[in-house]
Amino acid sequence: MLKVTNNDIEKVRRLAGHSNIATTSRYLKDSYSDLADAVEALLKF
Repeated sequence: MLKVTNNDIEKVRRLAGHSNIATTSRYLKDSYSDLADAVEALLKF
């Protein structure tokens, strides 16, 4: 869901029906490839 919403955790929270963003963030796990992509994007910045 996070990828589909372009990393918008607030949209994910609402789609999941969570009243608190902390509940949503508990379920979000970055894969190693996601982390590598983030680092690569920073290097291009």
